Amino acid sequence: METSHEVSLDLIRRDVGRSVVFRYSSSTGSNDSSLAIPAYASERLAQALEDTIKLPPKSPLSSVSSSPDSSHQQQQQQQQYHYYQGLHDVAGVVLHQLDYQADLGTQIMQRLAHSHWRDALRENFGNVTWILQHCFLPLVERVAPMVYGQLQGVVELCNNLVLPWMITWFTHDIFDAETAGRLVDAFMASHPLLPLYVSVALVTHSKWRDEIVTADPNDPTSLFVTMKLLPKYIVASGQSTTTGRNEQRQVTVQELLDDALEIL
Repeated sequence: METSHEVSLDLIRRDVGRSVVFRYSSSTGSNDSSLAIPAYASERLAQALEDTIKLPPKSPLSSVSSSPDSSHQQQQQQQQYHYYQGLHDVAGVVLHQLDYQADLGTQIMQRLAHSHWRDALRENFGNVTWILQHCFLPLVERVAPMVYGQLQGVVELCNNLVLPWMITWFTHDIFDAETAGRLVDAFMASHPLLPLYVSVALVTHSKWRDEIVTADPNDPTSLFVTMKLLPKYIVASGQSTTTGRNEQRQVTVQELLDDALEIL
């Protein structure tokens, strides 16, 4: 029977080749060689993630000198890092930003594991979902009461949508290296809950607010699709990836970050 750590390593090896960052060069259609993904990218990403998962977590529990065997085993299990699907996407952006310097990427990921990623790397997402359930909608209500009125009837939908945004730092839904890189840089340098506040800024932004408010409350699937597409309209400053109506719906990373910091 495989241990949780062995399962994590198996998932890492399966996921790294599918990291969204590896689709940047083909999705942008750019001839810029700086966007090319080297042949060794998957191997280096896998190694960096494996070394991060193997790292012993920092925890106050580690200072406990004595406890019953069963309790001690439970504490050890809680202290282990558990890989989750989606981590490969944000880790891929980190490594991509560093030109695939594996050693430096590993050091940064290990620091993030001790801080920003710590709750998501636990045995389950209990801590993350608790924060989401108690903070997301109240913040939405404060910023845009009408959006809150629409979303409070689809709480589970919101949780299923916003949780992936928070644990992947939006990197699973953004197919542009510069945009994803700017978000990741901002999240690394800021409070660990900034992705939550960016999520609030995203669903309450004036360009999309009306679509959410006027969506059919009896068709939660339609509302889900509308909200799920929102990260695709985030662009780097001064960048435009589409034309017409879709171009008018785009917002810059900086604009969202400014809104999120104002909410914070």
